Amino acid sequence: MRARLRFEQALRLLDRAFESVAEPNAQPETDLREQVRSYWLSMNGQQSLLEFACFSAQLEGKDELAEEYFNKVEAMRGPLWGRSWEECVRQTHRIFFANLRSARGPRFGKALTLAGRLLLDIRAPNGIAVLKRARRIASREPAVHNAIASYLLTHRDPGGAKRSARASLALKPDQPAVLIDLATAEWMLARLDAASSAARKATTLDPLLPGPHGILALVALERGDVVSAVREAEIGNNLSEQHPFFRTILAICLVASGDELQAKKNMSAAWPNGPPSDKQLRGLLLRRKPLQYARQLR
Repeated sequence: MRARLRFEQALRLLDRAFESVAEPNAQPETDLREQVRSYWLSMNGQQSLLEFACFSAQLEGKDELAEEYFNKVEAMRGPLWGRSWEECVRQTHRIFFANLRSARGPRFGKALTLAGRLLLDIRAPNGIAVLKRARRIASREPAVHNAIASYLLTHRDPGGAKRSARASLALKPDQPAVLIDLATAEWMLARLDAASSAARKATTLDPLLPGPHGILALVALERGDVVSAVREAEIGNNLSEQHPFFRTILAICLVASGDELQAKKNMSAAWPNGPPSDKQLRGLLLRRKPLQYARQLR
């Protein structure tokens, strides 16, 4: 507890000390190089302390507080703080966990999970190893299995993702995001009934999530139910505020329905720099019939 309180105190002091350099151009009368240096020191210090406070809170068993700090770290990433954000994650991980070699138990495993999630965000090669270590230490924590399932999905291992998602849901059943991961894995494995079941349960738990409707649209299209596919695709597109992924799915469903004009309009909006390649389409988890329809729009 004392460590977290000191990190929080340092954050408050840092906020006061660097109020005048919150942006690179906050002091036009000073040298630009000095402004940038001050900005970098401020942001780097703030991010490091937030990560330290996050891990310390998790070691205390304060899950909600740890997640709050984690979200603040994630929120710092942006156009002016991108590569430096990634490097700060690497450095902070090394510094903090180098001093916890003797730590054990579920709380330590959960802290490793948060660290692993950040490392995966920066595509660090040791990110999945950190998560697997966390799973060995805290196998009863759903968040560990959640993070591993998401990683395996992005690395085209739907079987492994399915096992991790199911392990998480066995510990905590009503998790919409994990159900979406499970539905996605089932879709990739061509298990249409299972994909549809997981996606529908996710919509029941959180009707505002667009993800389940994307899966339901793909499943309906694969089954030849074009009317249902278009309906689900439109719902997902609207809920996502026309995110390119969901707009692509809508375009595919529309061309299947015979509305080629609207299909091309949506595909062009989703891909303004030109039609997607097969590799890009497969990266969107398109398979079988949906992939065939997508190729018609190139």
